[in-house]
Amino acid sequence: MVTQDLDQSNPGADAAVVDQVVNLLRQSERSAVADRIDFLQRLSEEDPEEPGLNCDSLRSLADLMLARPQLPQPGISTSPGGVLLAQWRIPPHGLMTFEFLPDGRIQFAAISAPANHPGDRETVYGTLPPDETLAAVGLFTTKLERS
Repeated sequence: MVTQDLDQSNPGADAAVVDQVVNLLRQSERSAVADRIDFLQRLSEEDPEEPGLNCDSLRSLADLMLARPQLPQPGISTSPGGVLLAQWRIPPHGLMTFEFLPDGRIQFAAISAPANHPGDRETVYGTLPPDETLAAVGLFTTKLERS
């Protein structure tokens, strides 16, 4: 785990940990991911209704992005509880979504085409540790890495 050396004293939304993760991502040429996380953190600080980013979820997202530099920039958002979500479009008509749970697992779903699309449709979903998640969605990540 790349982010294991970061301060883990506060499992909640901790601006110092977010800053450390953002800096690490920028140093690793993942500036777009870093910018989005920084934006989400600023939103949570400016709006008392917005939850802070869950630092365990953030570490999991960062570890995946750093370990798989060939994955393109995902769309990144948060759940109502501050858990980070990443979403990729899979060419030509697919979609893959990861929810980085605070316990280190990833809840995922991937489809190769919408239900009303003609032809075969691949679907996979579940909740697994990161390495097992990547193995389960291998067909989808291979398409992403080639695009």
